[in-house]
Amino acid sequence: MSVCVFIGHRTWNLGNLLPQLQTAVTKVVQESDSVEFLFYHHNCTEPFYDRCLLAANWIKQRSRRGVKITMLVNSRHYDAFLRQDGYSVPLCMIDQAVPITVPDPSRRDYSQGYKTVMRGMLERADFVISGVYEAIFDTERNFLHHARDVLKRQIINVTDSKAEQAILERVPTLSQREQAVFQMVQGGMSQREIAAQLQLSSTRAQQIVRMVGRTLKEYAKARAWAIDKQAGKTWTCCIFDTGPASPEKLGRFAGYIMFLRSRYRVHRFYIGRTFAASGFMDTLAQQLACFQDGCEIIEVANGESPLDDPLEPYRRSTSLRYTVEGAPGLDDAGEWQTNAYMMGQSDFCICDLAAAPDGDRIRDFVSRTERAVILDLGGEQFAGEGP
Repeated sequence: MSVCVFIGHRTWNLGNLLPQLQTAVTKVVQESDSVEFLFYHHNCTEPFYDRCLLAANWIKQRSRRGVKITMLVNSRHYDAFLRQDGYSVPLCMIDQAVPITVPDPSRRDYSQGYKTVMRGMLERADFVISGVYEAIFDTERNFLHHARDVLKRQIINVTDSKAEQAILERVPTLSQREQAVFQMVQGGMSQREIAAQLQLSSTRAQQIVRMVGRTLKEYAKARAWAIDKQAGKTWTCCIFDTGPASPEKLGRFAGYIMFLRSRYRVHRFYIGRTFAASGFMDTLAQQLACFQDGCEIIEVANGESPLDDPLEPYRRSTSLRYTVEGAPGLDDAGEWQTNAYMMGQSDFCICDLAAAPDGDRIRDFVSRTERAVILDLGGEQFAGEGP
């Protein structure tokens, strides 16, 4: 089994990264008999790795070959992860969670544990999918050089060439000394060599390297934010065939909604009339109301005109928008056609495949859509490995 690891700038990414990631994971699967995608669990939103996890699930739900998703979890947080505390990655998105011992962060280097874990993952990797921009001097750049130049791993690049060029065009705005240091680092010189070349102390040379990296990183982050705002992508989720509303499933469902809102900023939720009248509707409304940013819940109409309106009690909310959408070609359509329409519009589909009357049909349909990924409310949730 081949092992694939992702590396990229943790708190931002440039451009619409998902298509490049989908192409990359497809290449890895095509070149392997079976693949394990290896992740390290972070307790916060990390846009790059969140999209990598989505791409791994996307290829797993579309591939006939063996695809396994493993999450390494700090042993100190492992029990909380299994309980799905906070905005944890839903267990349905991974096949295995493995507790690992992570060194305590030192006072001088808070990210020491993260670096140790990532280097260990790169040691295991056969493929490395990289979203690292080498003009940014940070920890992830060091990971890339270690994987490529020391470990000789196969690197699959998913960066955007226009974004890379935009970062490089920012270099002339640096001071002359900073520009000189930038060119030296790009040329492969060590900080000790840079200090000797510029007749500086090693400490001062290190400060300048960090300052250059920080300046270019802040520019890249601002550019990423502007691109994201200009693109105006609205992440969407459809919900249907959720089955009986047991306390356990309602809790799991609430966790899925919080995860999608916090990690992917899912803003639009498509629902069918059956769901609108279910016990899950209260939970959806309560979870979305926490964010106070005008999420949209759209009931997809299929030609029915019943006397009752299951959404009527929720329309008084000031933080949520409730609308009814007449889907093209769905006049007098059955429930399957309505669900298929919603899946075709969505990035995520929440349902209980075991309880759904068309579970296999749902899997097959999603595998043929461009982007949808299933979050299964039912089925077995693994217990995890012991520490």
